[in-house]
Amino acid sequence: MTAVEKENNIIRKLIIRKLIDGVPDMMEHSYHYLAMASHALLRQLFFEGLRQTGLTPGQPKILDFLRENEGAEQKEVARACHIKGATCTVILTKMEEQGLVERRMLHGNRRSLYIFLTPKGRQTAQLVWERFELLEKEVFSVMEPAEKEMFMEQLERLYKRLRELEEENSAVM
Repeated sequence: MTAVEKENNIIRKLIIRKLIDGVPDMMEHSYHYLAMASHALLRQLFFEGLRQTGLTPGQPKILDFLRENEGAEQKEVARACHIKGATCTVILTKMEEQGLVERRMLHGNRRSLYIFLTPKGRQTAQLVWERFELLEKEVFSVMEPAEKEMFMEQLERLYKRLRELEEENSAVM
């Protein structure tokens, strides 16, 4: 069983437990629980809708980023996708093997690699974007447009604060 299959099994068990046993109110109303559970459910729904692509975790966010930032440096891809450089290297190697991306040196600079989508990568990136759009539309269907806008503003504030904490934490280390 692969790591992805193990993680999916864990997610399914958590969902089943939630449905059967329920979760204490204090967990349902905590930021960390709701963020984790929302991400897990979104991820599961996302991958179920794109099973035919053979994408693995980490690849969709890279494809989505490259769709708008083709030719970005590998380290820029890692930062924008919130993954470590070594992890990005592993994911990009698999994506190259799948024919989704290619890494190139530009201007004779051997120290930096730039990432470009292949035609297959562009097609898959479009499927990824469409799936994200569909899920977002379905998720936000329970809110009025003004509620969605307010929610997104608040979520952005939390995200910015988390980035600040990340920077403060990395400055200490």
